[in-house]
Amino acid sequence: MTGGVHNEFSGRADYIVQCRDLYVNTGEEAPVPRMFTAPEPLVDRRDQVRDYGDAPGIVLYGSPGVGKTWLARRLLFRPEGRLLHATLGATDPELVLEDLLILLGVKGFNLPRTLTGKVGLFRTVTEANPVGLLLDDAVTAAQVENLLPGGESRVVVTSHRPLSGLGLLPVPLAEFDDEHAYELLGVRNAKLIKVCGRLPEALSVLGRVIADNRLTERQAERKLSDGSAVLKLLAREGRAIFEVSYQSLPPAAARLYRLLAMHPGADFAGELAGALDPDGEDLLDTLEDANLLRAAHGDRYSFNPLALGHALQQLHRTDSAAEQLEALQAMVWWYVDRAIAADKVISPRRWRLSERYRDVPAFAGDEAEAMDLLEPDRANFVQVVTAAYESEMDDAVLALAEALWGLHFGRKLYTDWKTVNEVAVRAARRREDPRAEARMHCQLGFRHYELDDFATAREEFAAAVAVEPADHHQGLATDLESLALAHYSLGEFAAALDCVERAIPLASQDQQRALLGHHRARFLSALGRYDEAFAGLGEALKHMQGVGDQYNEARVLTSIGETFLRTGEPARAAAELERALQVMVARRRMFQEAVVRGLLSQAHEQLGDREAALAEARKAHAILHVLEHPREPVARQRVDDLS
Repeated sequence: MTGGVHNEFSGRADYIVQCRDLYVNTGEEAPVPRMFTAPEPLVDRRDQVRDYGDAPGIVLYGSPGVGKTWLARRLLFRPEGRLLHATLGATDPELVLEDLLILLGVKGFNLPRTLTGKVGLFRTVTEANPVGLLLDDAVTAAQVENLLPGGESRVVVTSHRPLSGLGLLPVPLAEFDDEHAYELLGVRNAKLIKVCGRLPEALSVLGRVIADNRLTERQAERKLSDGSAVLKLLAREGRAIFEVSYQSLPPAAARLYRLLAMHPGADFAGELAGALDPDGEDLLDTLEDANLLRAAHGDRYSFNPLALGHALQQLHRTDSAAEQLEALQAMVWWYVDRAIAADKVISPRRWRLSERYRDVPAFAGDEAEAMDLLEPDRANFVQVVTAAYESEMDDAVLALAEALWGLHFGRKLYTDWKTVNEVAVRAARRREDPRAEARMHCQLGFRHYELDDFATAREEFAAAVAVEPADHHQGLATDLESLALAHYSLGEFAAALDCVERAIPLASQDQQRALLGHHRARFLSALGRYDEAFAGLGEALKHMQGVGDQYNEARVLTSIGETFLRTGEPARAAAELERALQVMVARRRMFQEAVVRGLLSQAHEQLGDREAALAEARKAHAILHVLEHPREPVARQRVDDLS
């Protein structure tokens, strides 16, 4: 569908996305929205857009509430196939793009680092595996242009305006005719239909006001002289409608409605309600039936903006400051425990500071499922950390930042990673907890390390070493290990070796000692101390094989191959690197695959096989190009030199 940028991607995608919510195509057509108690106004609209059903891309535009989303879903509907549904609004399109790529099967550690790279990869993925894409509630063309899929994919954009310049066919959605407008209003009054602009929401609200005898038709005609008066009616009567629904609620449901208004994020999983009331999940059905909450796919809920204002108003009238704080604390700790449960699966061998880990059972799923559990609340976690910090819940801030490490590292959520850990550093300082401060500096440092900003990473790791208590051996070992990696990446091999040798006696876990031994051997190799390097690499390899850690086994094999290159034994190097390559490809560790292929290229060149060397160099460069990695220019120069 679109051209220009092209990146390479292989594999299959099993997920279907609706921005925050995971929407799986069940093979059933979209139901008529609840607001349309009489479905005919929407059902009849199918004829208006029937001719566009097979168009590769359209912009369906019209006034709010005229059924654009429902019609778009109908246009994209296929009994089988994938439907991606992303609601834009004020959302940063780059974040939407990241979520789409991740849930389409692209591992987070393989995401390109810039918007241009993500756009290219998304178009390549959807060119190979066409999708139906609904981009809902677009505000500007600029939001949409970077989210257009490739190949035979089909896209429908909904908006209030045509959004010219996208190369998509603009399709205006007409206002409701008189008969359909009368159905929504409930009375045959042409003057009221006109003043409401035929907007379904306005017609529905006014219809309820008249049906409840709060206004007669004649009173409505006098009061509603123009559009601004209608807007005031919507706000006022909307609140009144919510008030009527609220007053009819059982006490437990009314309390839950008020307390949920304190939720820091835009939407939430239904399970969260259980943190506020033992029967909370059942009570959500009551709130949805009363039109006080909106339900979405994936068992997620959100407030209508007017309902949220009403709920907050009732909260401040009814619940004390202490009760409000207690509710916020319950929601924050629910998020903490959810993240901890997932992290125990994502990072099972990692040591932790938070005592909460002892009491929270692990999530019953594998690593990918654990990350998928947390992914829909990605934006919420940032808001929750901020709200917890502002409420001086420093224990919760630190526990959550520690628990989110696996998600941030695994999915490469660099923006979230930075925000959460910077708040956590401040929380640790306020709590005067040097252990926690060191851990947060370390986590923040790895964010810079991942982006090849080794100098800044070294500063953060050095800050961690400086504040770490001398008697916290485990923490100090991690700080020194991290600082050693930064030194090594900056070419400071002697300093790296010094740090890792200080760390080894402090490590208390077998896995950590094995990783430190691997690093020490790498540094010895870089310093030309090859006999010692091979001995250390052999010990590390034996450990990784013993615990079944295939990824780190492949990392050690890579280091062995690199050392053989340094000792002038390219055939032996190639053999070890081929073993490492199989694992990296199978596990789709694209960056590590590029590293191995780069070393293989050197091995083939030393063996005199320039053609094979060029082939591996090109593959390494292609990966780094897709990832938009800072090392891409060096890889490109390598290809040029061999060509």
